[in-house]
Amino acid sequence: MKLFEAHETGTFIDRPNRFVMVIELPDGSHVRAHAPNPGRMWELLYPGTKVILQRPSRAAATGRKTSWSVVAVRRPSDGTVIPLVATAANEIAAELIIPQLFPEALCVHREVTRGPSRFDFQLELPDGPILMEVKSCTLEAHGVAMFPDAATERGRRHVEELTSIRDGRRVVLFVIQGPRADRFVPDIHTDPAFSQALKRAAENGVEIRVAAVESDPTGETHLTQTDVPIDWSPLTAVEQNSGAYVLHMRVDPGRTAQERQVEIGALGTHSLAPGHYLYVGSAMGTMTTRIARHLRVRKRMRWHVDYLRAVSDWAAVYPVYSTRRLECPLATALSSFLPQPFPGFGSSDCACKSHLFFSPGDPRRLPEFVETILLFRHREALTR
Repeated sequence: MKLFEAHETGTFIDRPNRFVMVIELPDGSHVRAHAPNPGRMWELLYPGTKVILQRPSRAAATGRKTSWSVVAVRRPSDGTVIPLVATAANEIAAELIIPQLFPEALCVHREVTRGPSRFDFQLELPDGPILMEVKSCTLEAHGVAMFPDAATERGRRHVEELTSIRDGRRVVLFVIQGPRADRFVPDIHTDPAFSQALKRAAENGVEIRVAAVESDPTGETHLTQTDVPIDWSPLTAVEQNSGAYVLHMRVDPGRTAQERQVEIGALGTHSLAPGHYLYVGSAMGTMTTRIARHLRVRKRMRWHVDYLRAVSDWAAVYPVYSTRRLECPLATALSSFLPQPFPGFGSSDCACKSHLFFSPGDPRRLPEFVETILLFRHREALTR
């Protein structure tokens, strides 16, 4: 099937908000383009990533503020074309996947309301109907596809509503927008609540199906897999509330030199340079409470990182749920490309030089940082 038209290519520069991207065209000019997928997609959207653009039809262009849509990207690691139009997953399901999975379907209805809920499809089969919800999956690394790439309360609600229906067959279909996945794992790191809701759905009779497609640079798309295996075993780490994490703190340049002075327990007083600080920690059995504590500013000073968090202007956490202890391996991986400003920070009980790292710019725009997080989430955390 033809999923998109490739009218132009460009280079990703920035993403001011979820629905707009700044793209550099081949002539060097910059344009604002519509982003038809509000997902995070940080593993795809590095500055310099090649993108594929489509002009909207004349009717669709009416009232638009952008003259282009970013319909696909070339994955930085290998050049694979990853379609970005989230709603295209329904078209793929209708044209390519449903005929293969359910060839006996007599009729396919779209946008079906059932009680207070609306689902993507209802399939009419000789032995009864099937309600189906479709999810587009663009996140894949090291052969493991995951969904979602950002916390999705709406997605969790869809799954729970489908689970609550007790009559007839119910299906959640994940469409992986790339051909290389060996298995599918609910993204326990990004949204543990969705992952657990999906497992409960499977335990209550909801069929979880995963298919994969491949697109070429012209938009031609074909089905490559109809039954990608699902691995539920990583959810053990969520049930045990265990893993490692990276606490990302930002110190803004607007702070005065005095405001950037911080006394870090026995490490003494230090002057913080403006920029981004990354602390690697672990919480075996206490992950959710540990993360919540780190994100709070006001608390009793207990660890080195508490003093730094007290003077940071913003913070976020990147969890890596695992039953293995990955704190030191993760710190070692980050040390290969990020400096460690304070020796001994957070590493008094191990052989690491430090568990604190510094980046003058946002590390989420560094391919090395994103690839490290993907490596630990998609491979190291899943290794038993």
